[in-house]
Amino acid sequence: MATEDPRKGAALAVGVLPAAIVGLAPARRARLSVLIVGALFALALLTGSGLAKVPVVAVAGIFLTGVGAVALARVRPRLGQMAMALALPVVGIGFSYDDVAQAAGIAALILAGSAYACAVALLWPEQAPAAAPRGRDAGSALT
Repeated sequence: MATEDPRKGAALAVGVLPAAIVGLAPARRARLSVLIVGALFALALLTGSGLAKVPVVAVAGIFLTGVGAVALARVRPRLGQMAMALALPVVGIGFSYDDVAQAAGIAALILAGSAYACAVALLWPEQAPAAAPRGRDAGSALT
């Protein structure tokens, strides 16, 4: 499947990217965020594909997505930052898909890649959170 069509392989690779972005959390429960970020990618791609049918709707949709991402950043800063930095551009990528069914297939592959990365991350044992370094903090060097 992915070896026959480079676009499908690329979609699987994009699905693994959230693991690189989020990193390996010390607690297993926190590692599920890889799957959440992958679902955000897939949803953004589907949203862009659905909006692409009518250009006026696409422009309004990308504007509202941007405003929504900023509003989300005020309430949930980390998720809002990901929405602004990752999901908003992926909505634009979704504009390149005329067929929503094709975009759904690509979104499913992205989600599968994220599920794979999440499963691999869950295999690692839990670790204690790293302790903060002792001594002066970065802000005290300026005073």
